[in-house]
Amino acid sequence: MTIQLIKMSDSEYKTFYERSVPEYAKDKEQSDHLTSREALAAATKQFKELLAQGLLTPKHFFFSIIDSETKKCLGDVWLADRSMKGALYIFDLYLSPDSRGKGLGKEVMSLLEIEVKKLGFNALRLHVFGHNTVARKLYESAGYITTNIHMLKEF
Repeated sequence: MTIQLIKMSDSEYKTFYERSVPEYAKDKEQSDHLTSREALAAATKQFKELLAQGLLTPKHFFFSIIDSETKKCLGDVWLADRSMKGALYIFDLYLSPDSRGKGLGKEVMSLLEIEVKKLGFNALRLHVFGHNTVARKLYESAGYITTNIHMLKEF
């Protein structure tokens, strides 16, 4: 299977948003020890602030991950220019569950490098939740290095 990154459509953005907010809330709930209600409220607030103009929010870039043969959407990517010295920030990278474990994540990361260069940037940065070991392995295998580590001890 070959894939391509295509600028996200309005309908794909709606699907992205409806999936991303609750998924992000689940990660916030786990990592920040929030109730599900608190996590959903925090995620909703953060998305509304970051994406005040939705798909047209300046300095934000949205791509759909498309199977080149079937034209089926396999996932999406959200990038943003956060004034990080030539780097774009990956806010979200999603592959549908049936598309995972096939090497597509690494292919997406390679395609992102091409798109980022076309946009005039020379690096990618991202945050990954500590409990997301699958994503961490993907990023490490794609050559990403750890730049910060947040730690917690509960007592």
